[in-house]
Parts: sequence; structure tokens; C-alpha cells
Amino acid sequence: MIINDSECPLMVEMKEKQPDLYIHTIHVAYLSDKLANAIGLDSQYVKTISYYYKIGTLLGEASVANLKEMISEYEFPAVTYGYLEDAIENTHSPKSKEAFVVLIAEMIISSVEFLYAKNPGKEIQYEQVITTLLRKKIESAFPMSCNISYAEVEEIKRVLLEEKLYYDFIHR
Repeated sequence: MIINDSECPLMVEMKEKQPDLYIHTIHVAYLSDKLANAIGLDSQYVKTISYYYKIGTLLGEASVANLKEMISEYEFPAVTYGYLEDAIENTHSPKSKEAFVVLIAEMIISSVEFLYAKNPGKEIQYEQVITTLLRKKIESAFPMSCNISYAEVEEIKRVLLEEKLYYDFIHR
């Protein structure tokens, strides 16, 4: 359970060395947790993936080799490590629903952050952003590789659209 704590030494190191990435990661973990719960995934796995799939950037880039080096002294369950590899190596076609959920949350959070940075103070049309991003992912066969159902994608969309107040919090 220590690895699923935002105050785990690895997360503290991220907070000290890359505070923007740390905050971004916390946002992705929050949203991923919501999505995982909505479609019946184990949110503890999803939270762990959210926290650590970019931990390798502390060594230069988010690669599996850097992930291995960063987490070597911690006891990550094999299944968690597999999900992390999936999220890192298969950003365009994840094999697991867990990686899919994290990558969708990452896409939404990154997009909201980008739009706020590009046009500070401008109101963002979240429904349009979310609908467009999900449509493009579905059209690219992104969800097909992990066997996520249309009903699950619709549930993810519903949850993402309900989080409007949270997106406002991101830019503050």
C-alpha cells in the first residue's frame, strides 16, 4: 500500500524534482480512479499506474528501462508492473482496460492543461473537448486493443462529462 500513497518516497522525489509533473500525476490519478470505479476495475491498480507510468522521466524519459530502475527497491506486484509496462509501451493501443483508463485520463488532463496554458482566462467548453477527444480515440480503434465495450466507453464519457467543476480546479 505504500506505493499507492502520494507521499511514497518515489512520489516525494517527483514532487521535489518535477513539481508540475507531480501535480499532473495527482490529477490523472484522481480522474483515473473515478473512471475505474465507474466500469468496475480495481482502482488501486489504476491509481498505481497513474502515479508511476511517467516516473522514468526523473531519469530522462518515461521508458520501461527507467521505470525498472526507479522502482527497483520497491515491491511492485507483478500484475501492477505489467499494467505499467502496458501504459508506457502501448500509448496508442493499450492491452489492458486499466492502462486504457489511465491513458484516457492522461489525455483529458493534458488537454485541459494545454487549453488553459494557451488561453488563460478563456472558458473551455469541456463537453466539446471530451466528446471530440473520445470520438477521435474511438475512430482510431484505440479501445479495440483492450476489449473495452461500447457501454464502458459511454460510462467513461458520462463520468468525464460530470467532472466539469474538477477541470476548473486544474488551472488554479
